[in-house]
Amino acid sequence: MDQLFDLSRFNPGHERLLQHVGQIEASLTSGVAHFTRRRLSHLFASVALAPGQDAASFTFRDADFGSLTATAPHLLGQLIFREMRIINRYPQLYLAFE
Repeated sequence: MDQLFDLSRFNPGHERLLQHVGQIEASLTSGVAHFTRRRLSHLFASVALAPGQDAASFTFRDADFGSLTATAPHLLGQLIFREMRIINRYPQLYLAFE
């Protein structure tokens, strides 16, 4: 491999993702979508929510920006940080946000 894997640019369809997983471990393909949905939702909530908030009891469904600023104050910073990494427009600022 001549470059590092970048998860932000990894965007296969559902069937292609199952093929990738099947190439690694065929027995995982049947439950990987359910597991990934649950795990990523939990990890995202753990990172985005304010300290002390219970990630297991929170949902982002139907949340508006006002409620998210109180519940998930670090979410905007995470989104800006991610965009800076993906677009590579201002690489000199990347270290300032890291």
